[in-house]
Amino acid sequence: MNVRYSLHGVRFSIDADDRTADEIARVVMPACVKVSRRRPGGSTFVVRSEGRGFSVRLGRRPLWRAKNKAELLPWLESEIVNWLLRRFRRYVHVHAAVVERRGRAVVLAGGPDAGKTSLACALGLAGWGVMSDEVALIEPRGLTAASFPRAMLVKSGTARRLPELRITEPRRVLLNEGMTSLRYVDPESLSGAAREQAKIAVVAFPEWSKKSAIVPVGEREAMERLLRASFNTGKCGKAAVDACVGLVRGATLFRVQTSGLREAPRLISEAMGMRP
Repeated sequence: MNVRYSLHGVRFSIDADDRTADEIARVVMPACVKVSRRRPGGSTFVVRSEGRGFSVRLGRRPLWRAKNKAELLPWLESEIVNWLLRRFRRYVHVHAAVVERRGRAVVLAGGPDAGKTSLACALGLAGWGVMSDEVALIEPRGLTAASFPRAMLVKSGTARRLPELRITEPRRVLLNEGMTSLRYVDPESLSGAAREQAKIAVVAFPEWSKKSAIVPVGEREAMERLLRASFNTGKCGKAAVDACVGLVRGATLFRVQTSGLREAPRLISEAMGMRP
């Protein structure tokens, strides 16, 4: 079976046996998948069973082998994300989630465990469209974000706080604090439909706090944070810096301090002059 994908004009597919292809379709960029038995155009990632393990190649070029399905799914997703990003050279890549409402996008930028994904999930449940998680594609010529609907992963704590989220099997990953269980979020459990492009109105920096508040951020601090969060600043050079300058000067800047997740949609909506 072929699992076909198309994102911003870039097409690719994953060729695997029916059962494996079905699992891949549910967890690897599921928001832009189309399952078909026909052979599509574009590049093809080929997954083949080898005993209990799997081999993966791109076309005829071998990539790597996974010992089991627990290794296969995250490795395959990471390979595809990096493959796509190499083809989206016209965008600046920022470590951020992006949500939108009524065509106005909010870039949620920050480091690991800042709460980007958790906040994006809370906003998605409140009717916002989730355009991307972990990777924000920013158009350097204007304050515009393009969707990059990769699989969303949350820790068990977020799944408990937001029980409306539908999740699939956990994935064990090695983080700084040791082995941690992450869970894939079914994008259909989020109530908002996301646009492919939206004008960036806000750059927000999530952080956990004892009380919830919106705190303004100065341009210098925001610029430093954005440059640290840019993946491809070195490759894009002046374009990446110009994009960050444009965001700092053209968007509203603030920290989203949250003691929980339920109040975040109201705080952000009020800060943008929108009804929750």
